[in-house]
Amino acid sequence: MKGFYQVRNRLAYATVLFAALGIIAPEMAAQSLSGEHESMLTGIVRDATGAPQMGALVQVLAHDARPIAAGLTDLRGHYRIPNIRPGSYTIRATAALFLPAERAHMNIRPGSRSIVDLTLTTLANLSGWLPAQRRSAGEPGDDWMWTLRSSANRPILRAVSDDGKGQIAISSSGREGRRGSSGLTQARLAVTSDDSGFGHGGMHQTLLLDRIQTDGSTQMLRADLSGSRTPYPVAPSVDVTTGFESRICFNGYARTLLTYHSHPELVGRHGTMGLQAATIRSAQRMQLGDTLMIDAGSMLREINMAGNSVSMLPFVRVSVRPASHVVLTYGYATSEELQSLDDLDRVQGELPVAFSVDGKLRSQSASHQELALAGNAGHTVMEIALYRDNIDGARIAGTGVLTPEEIAAGGIVADPTTQSFRALSNAFRSEGYRVGMKQQLTPALTLSARYEVGSALSADTGSHADVHTVLASLKSHRVQAATVSLHGRVLKTGTRIRTSYRWQPEGTLTAVDAFDAYGDPAYFSVHLRQPLRIARILPNGFEAVVDVTNLLAQGYQPFVSSDGRTLYFAQAPKVLQAGLSFTF
Repeated sequence: MKGFYQVRNRLAYATVLFAALGIIAPEMAAQSLSGEHESMLTGIVRDATGAPQMGALVQVLAHDARPIAAGLTDLRGHYRIPNIRPGSYTIRATAALFLPAERAHMNIRPGSRSIVDLTLTTLANLSGWLPAQRRSAGEPGDDWMWTLRSSANRPILRAVSDDGKGQIAISSSGREGRRGSSGLTQARLAVTSDDSGFGHGGMHQTLLLDRIQTDGSTQMLRADLSGSRTPYPVAPSVDVTTGFESRICFNGYARTLLTYHSHPELVGRHGTMGLQAATIRSAQRMQLGDTLMIDAGSMLREINMAGNSVSMLPFVRVSVRPASHVVLTYGYATSEELQSLDDLDRVQGELPVAFSVDGKLRSQSASHQELALAGNAGHTVMEIALYRDNIDGARIAGTGVLTPEEIAAGGIVADPTTQSFRALSNAFRSEGYRVGMKQQLTPALTLSARYEVGSALSADTGSHADVHTVLASLKSHRVQAATVSLHGRVLKTGTRIRTSYRWQPEGTLTAVDAFDAYGDPAYFSVHLRQPLRIARILPNGFEAVVDVTNLLAQGYQPFVSSDGRTLYFAQAPKVLQAGLSFTF
């Protein structure tokens, strides 16, 4: 195991080093327009305590919130954005685990050197410690020296010195407890084969390591290395994720994941081969008593494929429990991948892709707002949610081999090893609602059902149109969707199962409620993990894994490539992944 930990640490350090180099690399120092009489913008980004913040994204925004230029802070929190045209702008700084900070109506004069320092704050800085005091003259005094009170002047969290010795005692109605067992290490090795998953084709070797320290903090490492991919002589793809979690104030914890992707098999505009991406996902959770829980964080992502694309994608989620069986939740998110701290448990997600459009790299961007009310009665949980999405380009999945001319036109990234591709759609808006129910059938099995109403994109062309004509014709339509799923564990056999059928009109190419945190892929999908117990042959811990998406291959929309071959768009292309894993 000593050698194993050395490998884990080296991979973790490599990932952190890559992210740091990506942040301070010279070519990432600024992205701006060029012209005469250009000016420079510099400054330092700090937190509320005055500490410089490395890796903060500083953007120069026009009056319509359109990005004009951007830069990243270095190890000392300093940023430098040259070549800015004169005008009035908003300067905004964003960073993981911080609320955005901005300076509005900043006038940039010709040939000037403007200095703008920005201070980032966290949600914890928004609450204050106030001297304990009576709410009315007849109210008994408070034995506590300091009390954190809500807007209704009710005590939430209180602290007091202990016998004047400087020791602090904390009181909160929140339930204490650590996630998992202390001092536990779990590792898993897996070998899987994928027949058609975009960016995941061929044979893959995966290592997953989780370690919980005695102080309650955790460490995680996931490394995925592909094998050879005949007949395409490309180097193996690499996906490495390392992360850690630590406890913070208010009975909460913070978690950070750093991910590096290298996929030399992907092809973009003008025949560009290879994609590299680095992502820092950070989130923190705070619990004020049993009544309020706040998740907040962000995702900083850089994608390199014949150019750089940098984006900062924040989220916040607030849950209020007015009664023991009722939860009211408001959520704001800018990425489907990260809407709460729990999403960081899903270490394997959609491969990030940037598309070349009009000479610039663009990735999927969106904003999502949701208000949900959930309640439970016995073993049944009911939920109703209202949502509103503004999606500035959605990823559309396709299968088939495109011609070099079709890829060169832009807006498409292809994976020839799996004969699949991704394309970027036009912008659209979706407003709707979701009604859901969960029923616990047995102590280990749960049945779920959802009904959704909203908007989805569909093509208004015939099957003889080419790929770019289909993409240009995509329009949003008001549609409905329904999902039934069964998930849990089968007793005695130990089989873990999740099977679902999500019905949606077959002409649609995007999900009705794309930000549904528990959304299942379209049509019939199955995920199985079966322990293999063969006495005296295999040790405990071996499992067979089968993961099938869209088993019946429904919802395929045909079109014709420029060389006459029939290709398909599909909301959820059929993908079969199977393999063996060993947990020790």
